[in-house]
Amino acid sequence: MAFNLADITASIRGLASQARKLRSDIEKARREHDEIAAAPSARQDVKAALHAYVDTSAEKFDALVVRALQPLLTRPARLHDGDRVAEMFGLLAAAAPGGAPTPRAHDLVVCGLARSLALSGLDSIVDAMTWPQPEGLPMAQRVVELQRLEKHIASLEAQEATLRAEARGAGVLLED
Repeated sequence: MAFNLADITASIRGLASQARKLRSDIEKARREHDEIAAAPSARQDVKAALHAYVDTSAEKFDALVVRALQPLLTRPARLHDGDRVAEMFGLLAAAAPGGAPTPRAHDLVVCGLARSLALSGLDSIVDAMTWPQPEGLPMAQRVVELQRLEKHIASLEAQEATLRAEARGAGVLLED
């Protein structure tokens, strides 16, 4: 029986071409994954983080004020003593009654007393910032896209491994 070496050579070249294409697709998908993962934050995510900080700080401030006002509720005579009111209130210190100011005291006061002003001011600052281009995907989209790419890469790598195993089984070693 005569072997057609041209057909065998063409088959081996076809396998090698498929392996190179899969390797190229894997590397391309990995680069895309890395670019998405390392991209700058999306403007809307920065705003959301700042909004969460302001909201949390405002809630803490509200709780401090309520706690500071309790002695004024239970001892009405203190309402007529301005020094006692100021001492119990502690707004500018943003601390528990009789406590020391905290490092975030001013944040709490601003967020508690001027929440909407703080939010709009921070939004304006973020909007005016020069943002690296291209801007990254919002985190919700970023997570979905990274997961999609990871599945795609895993599928390509499985295809490549199958191709190489089948080639080895036929006695053909494909270059890496």
